[in-house]
Amino acid sequence: MERIFNLLSRADKRQVAQEEKGILSEATRRALKYMLQKDIPITPKSFELWFLVHLYLLLHEANGKEASVDEALNDVLEHLKRKDMDEKLLREMRDRMEEVLDRSYGCIGETIETVKEHNRFLSDHVRQLSQLAQGEDVTAFIAALIEKVEELQDTNSRLEGELRRVRNDLSRLKKSFRKVSVEANRDPLTGLYNRRVLDEVLIGSIKNFEKARENFSVVMADLDDFKRINDVYGHLAGDEVLVTFADILRSDLRMDDVAVRYGGEEFVVVLARLDVKGAVKVAGRIRERLESTPVVWGDDIIHVTASFGVAQVREGDTPTTVIERADKALYLAKSDGKNCVRSEKDLELRGVK
Repeated sequence: MERIFNLLSRADKRQVAQEEKGILSEATRRALKYMLQKDIPITPKSFELWFLVHLYLLLHEANGKEASVDEALNDVLEHLKRKDMDEKLLREMRDRMEEVLDRSYGCIGETIETVKEHNRFLSDHVRQLSQLAQGEDVTAFIAALIEKVEELQDTNSRLEGELRRVRNDLSRLKKSFRKVSVEANRDPLTGLYNRRVLDEVLIGSIKNFEKARENFSVVMADLDDFKRINDVYGHLAGDEVLVTFADILRSDLRMDDVAVRYGGEEFVVVLARLDVKGAVKVAGRIRERLESTPVVWGDDIIHVTASFGVAQVREGDTPTTVIERADKALYLAKSDGKNCVRSEKDLELRGVK
């Protein structure tokens, strides 16, 4: 899905190649044809859905991968659902924040006016006290002063309680923000980071490379024959396979490495301070662990493998370029029979651009 939205983003900026324009046009043609054949009403929302489905299928075809309409539809719907959930969470947090801030501003405004009133009261009475003579006038003045001070104490107590409530609301809102931030950055199925975090990590890692010359490498992994697993054992079994692979990544990586569910059965790992040679070793170790970790599903044992593509950061890289090289290496691994690791060095040796 990331490739799809990268392509659409570049299309909006008129930065697509002629071949990509052809893919977008063909996706439009196929989506309209499919909707007419299936008698699906052509509304903006339904066309968006089926356009994304057919663009998904075309990009898979271009990469030599198989995908069914159902698989494409599931991935697109999952992405759109996640997007809608993110927007809903942000709307809820914004509404709650506005409510708390409105209360805060009201309480702060009332406090400021009360303090001004207190200052005026104290100034007036200090002036009056300096003008009074001894006797009953002083006694009456002190009685009135005590009464007013008691009123001010009551007001201060009320404002103190309101400020305490506002502070508690702000504390709860802060905790909610932390929770939403975590949820927005995690894949709900595997618990790994999502693409939003990947973009941030790659941008930061590239800046660090440019500044401190600290290498990093990117590993792309794609579970082999995942469609067959879903078809034979069902989508819940497929989910269990995804979770198993995510657990292997978590247990095998270092603290400062970042594992991401890229979409569907694809994963990306950013390996800090490793060149391509070291990253190939890590990918090989993960490949072996997955191959030797069958997934038990009821009475069935599902043997799972994955293919890996590895690329190292270069001068002038962007998140897109380093991912593209890793993806090309991954495609080479698929072409070489799957269940293997290939790197950009292999692409160079074979003259693949």
